Amino acid sequence: MASLLTRVPITVEATAGGRFVARADLKLEAEGTTAEAAVAQLQARAEPMSLPVAAPGQNPWLAVAGMWKDTDPELLAEWRKAIEENRQLQEEEDRLREESES
Repeated sequence: MASLLTRVPITVEATAGGRFVARADLKLEAEGTTAEAAVAQLQARAEPMSLPVAAPGQNPWLAVAGMWKDTDPELLAEWRKAIEENRQLQEEEDRLREESES
């Protein structure tokens, strides 16, 4: 089974005394005919997870900066063209849906 949670949004706040608090709001649920069955279902669904967190002051985007610099320019041009075509198709579908709803 694929992991239920691959990325967990967190917030990091500075506190008094130069410390930090990191919070992740997680809500995992499972149902069962008994309390034990519900817990077993939750355990079957939830996998151990780790949360990579950049230290305060570090920019996590630096890890991927420049990753496309050596990519074939023609390939990137095709990719950009495909994205633009898909965007235009989506906008046309949205426009037609809005017209039919009004």
